[in-house]
Amino acid sequence: MAEEPTWKALCRQQAVEAPDCCARACRLLAEARPALAPQALIGNPQACCAWARSAEGMVAEASGELAAAARAARAARLLVLALHGGAPRAPGEATPPLSANDVPGELERTALAHLEDAGARAGRACGHIATCRGYLVGAVRLLDRPRPLPHGGVVDGLANAMLEMALDDVDHAKTLAQETGQLVYDALLLLA
Repeated sequence: MAEEPTWKALCRQQAVEAPDCCARACRLLAEARPALAPQALIGNPQACCAWARSAEGMVAEASGELAAAARAARAARLLVLALHGGAPRAPGEATPPLSANDVPGELERTALAHLEDAGARAGRACGHIATCRGYLVGAVRLLDRPRPLPHGGVVDGLANAMLEMALDDVDHAKTLAQETGQLVYDALLLLA
């Protein structure tokens, strides 16, 4: 009969996909970045709309990857806490709240702190992506209008500002995705 996996192995099984999800999110965000460059507005609003729509698709996909990373990190953390909760509980019985202090070993507590931080950072990255997508939708609505526009320079300037803000959010999300992947990777090493 196969040996039952240790709590560390169960935790690693939950968390192992998170660094790969973060790497895919970073790749998608890096690919979306050039489409958001403000100079894209110069001269061709239709092309800019197409680029912004393409970028929106990439950041939406990155959001899914980051949500999966957050889920994996949080599930691994909760699994470890539940496995250190003491006596087995009956199905459906409420589990008392636990903290990392209930887990023996400094390395293990540090790994749990990394997993908690990773889940929070991935969640913040998803928030930046949601804001970015809002800016992209707004920019497309402004640019995807028949030309010439009355006050076209003002409209294009506002769309440009939205693309710049979307670009800032992409950069923040990418940084948080990189940090999330590194935190989970470090936690996995600590639990090896």
